Amino acid sequence: SQRDDPTTVIEREEWKRTRQDMEKYLRKFRDFEVSNWF
Repeated sequence: SQRDDPTTVIEREEWKRTRQDMEKYLRKFRDFEVSNWF
């Protein structure tokens, strides 16, 4: 089986974490907008 080199693995992990942070941020932002409207 082909193994990923460490760099690829790290980049994938980083990307996952970045995406999660981004989603958290967007959710917070959306909540903030909603609470501002009402």
